Amino acid sequence: MSAGDFERATRDLAGRCLAKFDDSAASAEIRAFALDVMVSQVSNGNTAMLAYVPEVCQRLKDYAAPNQPGAQDYHRQIIKAVFVVFKSPQETLARVRFDPVVQYLVQLVACEDIEIASLACEFWSRYAGIPLSFASVREPWMAAFKPELPKLLAALVDRMIFREHAELSSFKNLCKLTAAALEDVVLFYPSELVCAAFRPLLERRIKSDLWWEKEAAIRALRAFTEAAGQ
Repeated sequence: MSAGDFERATRDLAGRCLAKFDDSAASAEIRAFALDVMVSQVSNGNTAMLAYVPEVCQRLKDYAAPNQPGAQDYHRQIIKAVFVVFKSPQETLARVRFDPVVQYLVQLVACEDIEIASLACEFWSRYAGIPLSFASVREPWMAAFKPELPKLLAALVDRMIFREHAELSSFKNLCKLTAAALEDVVLFYPSELVCAAFRPLLERRIKSDLWWEKEAAIRALRAFTEAAGQ
């Protein structure tokens, strides 16, 4: 197969996968599989597919999957696709419209499903600082990130509240990822911006009559101060 044939085959495959991902009548499982095909292509060395994966990010304003079997895997595959984009070269990352990505990942941190919330927290713990390292990306990323920062911090603190239905090991892993995500936000973003959003949230939670909110606030304060001291 010539290079031109390979490019055309990749373009055709990406088009069919994106069309299926866009198909709201398709099951969540089928839509997740379409994304898995694209991500697998990149993972297996088809760098040409990188040109099309960022298009997934532009579609995240319609992030909500139907409440049906497969919804969890649907979100898992979206997050994997976002991981691929954020590990890509600068020119690929520069093609992303960040507003829907940030809004989506903040919403998933707040998700009650521990596995999905853990994946979203893992994103913030691993990739929070990457957009700031590229001059061409920093400004549009910050324009998308700043309005969502208070929601992100509130969601991270909420994830430190123990849920009675949760397995202890899963909760401990979520807390670890949440603390790492909060630490990276503190490390990489302007202190005045983070403090302005975190201080009133912390004060409200510390004054809460609910012990589990106080406990979560203390966990969050520990992560905040450890990061601020670095």
